[in-house]
Amino acid sequence: MTEFRADISQYYALKQALEEIFGKDAWYELKECTSLSKWKKHLSKLLAAIRISIHETVRLADAEWFEEADALIERSNSAIKGAKSADELFSTLSAYLIRIVFHQIGFRPMRITMKKVTLAKDYWRLDLYRSVQYVQTLEQIRAAEQHRKRKLEGAEQRSNLD
Repeated sequence: MTEFRADISQYYALKQALEEIFGKDAWYELKECTSLSKWKKHLSKLLAAIRISIHETVRLADAEWFEEADALIERSNSAIKGAKSADELFSTLSAYLIRIVFHQIGFRPMRITMKKVTLAKDYWRLDLYRSVQYVQTLEQIRAAEQHRKRKLEGAEQRSNLD
C-alpha cells in the first residue's frame, strides 16, 4: 500500500492538475501533503466543480442524463469519503472519472458479460441514447480566436528567449 510522503514529486501530475483548476492555494496545500483528509477535501471539491460545470455548461440534455451525472458524482463522493489509503482514494477517483467521461460522451458501456472488447469502431460509437454536439456562438468563436492568438504570441515570446 502506497502511503503519502512529504515529497513534491509524489502525485505531481494530479497536484498540477488541481492547481490548474483551483489555483496556487491548492498547489501549496498539496505539494508536500501527507494528510488523507486534505486530499479527500480537494478531490471532493473537484467533483463539486465538475457537477457545477455540467449544470452550468451543458445546455441541452434530457433530465435523465443530468440525474445520471449527479448520481455518478454523488457515488464517487461517497466512495472518496470512505477511502482508507492513498491507493484506494486515487483508484476510486480514477474509476469514477472514467465513468463520468463516458457518460459525458453519451453512453457508459457496460460490457462485463463480454469476454473481450476490441478497439473496433463499432464498439465505440456511443450514441445509442443521445449524441454530443459542440456548437459555438459567434461570440465564442471570437473568444477562441483571441485565445489562440494569445497562446501563439506567448509561444513566440518563449522561443525568442531561447
